[in-house]
Amino acid sequence: MSGYSREARFAVYLLDPGPDLPGVRVLLQEILGVTPEGASDYLARFPSLISYHETETAARRLTERFRDFDAVAVVRKAGKAPRAAPVEEVELLPIQRVIQWALVVLGVVQLGVAAWWASLGHWVPAFFGLCLGVYVLIYFGGRLRR
Repeated sequence: MSGYSREARFAVYLLDPGPDLPGVRVLLQEILGVTPEGASDYLARFPSLISYHETETAARRLTERFRDFDAVAVVRKAGKAPRAAPVEEVELLPIQRVIQWALVVLGVVQLGVAAWWASLGHWVPAFFGLCLGVYVLIYFGGRLRR
């Protein structure tokens, strides 16, 4: 990373690496001269400080290189880091809660169907029916408590 100096008035922050993580990782390696593991560290949390620049033009040129990979990078004055977006808790709509309960009931029914298949000697469908029923109960049953 370009070191912070008195002349460095602008900083580039990576806000979103976009869909092309390998491309962004290679770009970070090129820009910063780090290993692939070092580049991955910059992709661990956001916003991530990438570099400091003396001019806004140089900083904007770097953000354009990130844009080539559909990544979002921004320029801020040095020392004025962007804040991470707050994470909001989302309330389920009543219909979503009904659908969760219906899926749990269907999971229980699926366990009964799997037992019936096993009693008929259909072991493969019984096994996969059991797996499906257990998965649905664990996934949606665990969400009912929220």
